[in-house]
Amino acid sequence: MLSNIRPLTISFTLAALLAACGSPEDSAVSSLKNPSEPETTPLTTAEPESEPNLEDPFIWLEEVEGEEALTWAAERNALSTPRLQGDPRFEGIRDAIEMVLTSDDRIPTPGLVNGQVYNYWQDDEHIRGLLRRTSLDSYRSDNPRWETVIDIDLLATVENANWVYKGRTCLPGNPSHCLLRLSDGGKDAVVLREFDLENKNFVDGGFSVDEAKTNVDWVDANTLIIGTDFGPGSVTTSGYARTLRLWRRGTDINDAEQIIEVGLEDMSVGINTVAEDDARYSFVTRRPDFFTEQNWLVTPDGALAEIPFPIDVNLQGVFGD
Repeated sequence: MLSNIRPLTISFTLAALLAACGSPEDSAVSSLKNPSEPETTPLTTAEPESEPNLEDPFIWLEEVEGEEALTWAAERNALSTPRLQGDPRFEGIRDAIEMVLTSDDRIPTPGLVNGQVYNYWQDDEHIRGLLRRTSLDSYRSDNPRWETVIDIDLLATVENANWVYKGRTCLPGNPSHCLLRLSDGGKDAVVLREFDLENKNFVDGGFSVDEAKTNVDWVDANTLIIGTDFGPGSVTTSGYARTLRLWRRGTDINDAEQIIEVGLEDMSVGINTVAEDDARYSFVTRRPDFFTEQNWLVTPDGALAEIPFPIDVNLQGVFGD
């Protein structure tokens, strides 16, 4: 009999305890609560936080040739120029700087090409400048005898253009064979034209590239690696080339073989060649922005071998092998 009653007693006792615990009004049970436990409150649905406004109100300034941006710049100049020129020190400082920059006794910076000294020179008579040359012995003398290679002022007059000389990229092994960079008004975008330093003339039917933010280097006498504006989608949002291509003499530039393409939001991709003794090393550089870059070495068979540098390392040159 006891064996039949015991389970019933245990069940009844457990049920009574559960009933007591389930009664919130019971003071004995209430006293078991943790006094430090906060009172719970019903959950409510909070209003979602609004998304931050990330739109740049001055994004139109990125259109460097845009009418609105140019108007804004002109308005700022109209305010700042009178303030600068109205300073009593302005004339004296400007004249002193101009005198130093155009002084006839400043040292002409030399560049050796096939045993001759080349120099780019600007003065009062040659505002845009001229590229000239002389012999090494003549350069060492007190009064070098210069020969004009190309007169940028004369070229601008003949072609009715606002040419600014931006330098040259010359063929290794034959440095008298060059690509001249000419800018209309001094902007970043340039026109490329093949030029023969030895004969002092543009090469008839030679390499020529319309105005763009172009990066270029020689592979050999008949081949270039070039990054330029190839049409819609071929430049980054910064206006520089997205692609590098292999362009062979006598072919249409639009048929040039693509060797690399970077993202639309990257700043640029370019080619740079450095010389170390008798060796040449060409590097392709992708720049996501001003402060980072990714580099590849162009191998002898034309492939790209990535250089495992951290992205914030800036490649400056080659030392040894």
